[in-house]
Amino acid sequence: MRTLIVGLSLPHVTFDNATFLSAPSFSEYHHVVVDLASVAGSVQDVVDGTGAASTFGGQVVVNGPASAYAFPLADLLAMRRREATRLLETGGRVILIGSPVTAVTGVAEIAGWTNASWLPELPEVAFDALLKPGFGREGAVLTDAEHKFAPFITQLATRIGYRVEADEDVLATCEGGHVFARSQGGAAIGFEFALGGGTAVVLPAINKPDRDRQQIAAGMIQSLDPTEREKAAAEQANETTGVN
Repeated sequence: MRTLIVGLSLPHVTFDNATFLSAPSFSEYHHVVVDLASVAGSVQDVVDGTGAASTFGGQVVVNGPASAYAFPLADLLAMRRREATRLLETGGRVILIGSPVTAVTGVAEIAGWTNASWLPELPEVAFDALLKPGFGREGAVLTDAEHKFAPFITQLATRIGYRVEADEDVLATCEGGHVFARSQGGAAIGFEFALGGGTAVVLPAINKPDRDRQQIAAGMIQSLDPTEREKAAAEQANETTGVN
């Protein structure tokens, strides 16, 4: 099963790396990993005209009307919302690399768009109420060793530098709200909640993602694929006992 990685470039044969604007349809995947910080940057670059972007079909993304060679940014953002909704409705999982909710101003035909606007809404809760900015020291404490994303936390614990934490009072009102990792100071930095029929998982950001691409990929694939997780555990056991 392939996984779409948005905003990061992670080396693995089962990962399809893309930007928020260039990616194929989110709903063609069961797991989509999205770096929230990159979403705001990609859209702002088109609005400001400081970066070239193309759709998966090769059309240039423009902050204006469509043409034979251009695709409107507003239409692409609406498309991402439909795709994410469909992905989650079929029981899929969206994995978010946590970053504060950030508004992008100047999107033609859309007011108040944020880097969380492509997600279906939570019942009676705004994403900026749940995702609170936070900047802590490196380190993470796994609080649920059985969680699916425990390998990501353990693999990268010393490299984590979180950018958001959950408001735990708000998370408690979300269906399926659950914290599985905390900062050294106790902030909820790894958590999940039900969303649109599927699941949203928020993972803490990594301080130096370009340097740690191999480790991030290893932690991600071990979390997504039970076979890889079992293989990694067996290799670690062999190293501990000295078995080749």
